[in-house]
Amino acid sequence: MALPARLIKPKPYSARIMPSERTQALIKRSTSVFVGLNVFFLLATFRHRDYTDTAMDFQILIKLSLWMAGLGLGILFFRRWIGNALRADNILLVVLLVQILLACLYAPHMTYAVACFISLVAVFMILYFASIFLDEGEILYAVLIAISVICVISIIAYFVTPEFARMGEWIDGQHVPGNRLSGVTGNPNSMGLMAAFALIIATHYRTDFARKNLPVFGICVFLNIVALLMSNSRSSLAAMIVSLSAAYFLKFTPQRILAASVLAACGIAFLLLVDLEAIMALLSRSGDAREITTATGRTYIWETAIQLIEERPFTGWGYTSTKEILPLHAYEIGHPPQSTHNLYLQMLFAMGIPGLTTFLALMFVKFYFSMKFQDFFKITIMIFLLLHGFTESTIFVGMAGSTTIMFGLAYCLEYRKKNLESKV
Repeated sequence: MALPARLIKPKPYSARIMPSERTQALIKRSTSVFVGLNVFFLLATFRHRDYTDTAMDFQILIKLSLWMAGLGLGILFFRRWIGNALRADNILLVVLLVQILLACLYAPHMTYAVACFISLVAVFMILYFASIFLDEGEILYAVLIAISVICVISIIAYFVTPEFARMGEWIDGQHVPGNRLSGVTGNPNSMGLMAAFALIIATHYRTDFARKNLPVFGICVFLNIVALLMSNSRSSLAAMIVSLSAAYFLKFTPQRILAASVLAACGIAFLLLVDLEAIMALLSRSGDAREITTATGRTYIWETAIQLIEERPFTGWGYTSTKEILPLHAYEIGHPPQSTHNLYLQMLFAMGIPGLTTFLALMFVKFYFSMKFQDFFKITIMIFLLLHGFTESTIFVGMAGSTTIMFGLAYCLEYRKKNLESKV
């Protein structure tokens, strides 16, 4: 006998809206593919394109489509992630984005600056959206696979189409392919930065990823090591080693404190006893120590940038303004640079002292909370970006790029220990 309808207990709301396991698996897989596609097309380029070229082409259209999809999904699910974005440890990113938007309004090329701002917001919203359905490890696995695909394509292109996949050099008045791998990323520094980032991910998640698929994980690590070495990107290699070491020693134990002390003492002794000029000549690509002392000519850019910053210390010249203004000083610098090749000078040039202050404050706050929750992956990424920023204009220089993804993964995703505790 059927019970009266009023006596039948309705299903809980969560049971009525909870998708089946198959649907959940499909959502996770689709989200992973979406993240991977965004990383791949954000980092890869399959045509020669001048840095100053802002014209529309098929690759730009693909990027715009993915960004618009990310913005749409982020807005559609904003109730699920907005609370994280407005937390005490994340709110300063919102403040910085508002400052960037205001700096776009007085940029020399306002339309391009606003487009760059939208690309930044899109990347952050994509990562916030992905974090609804995937945990940090699943998102990072998709990133690692995407970067490794770029590496294998780049290494093949290095031998098949050297004119495209190698950095050019001037020899006897002729522009010929050199030895440094640029692959499908545009230049060797981007290639090295991307590979170093993938190796940082692999180092911190080696146990989880090896358990997931050991052969695939091993191939990914091998490809990224080869790509990093072939790019000959010294700044990325050094920043990776130092940031991983720093994160390791920040896990305070008596043994690690002792090891750090011994290493520091050996480092000081090394600096006191060796011929630094000879060492720098050895480390330089040309054999000239001045290549190291001038940071491969970057000091000339920095001198000009500082003079221009002093003219507008509190407002800067507008977001992406270096692309328009620094080439006007090519005579003093020796060539027409598109950025300051320094993260801190770039922030000052674009947004003045308030912009740099907000950036440093948000990095400090995130570092504090990462230490609190013992998320040493995020700590490694932040140290890497801050170190790499001494020689490159990373994160907030123009269109979203590899460092935007790195920063977003450190800033938008949940803390690793907090994730683990929530699963127990």
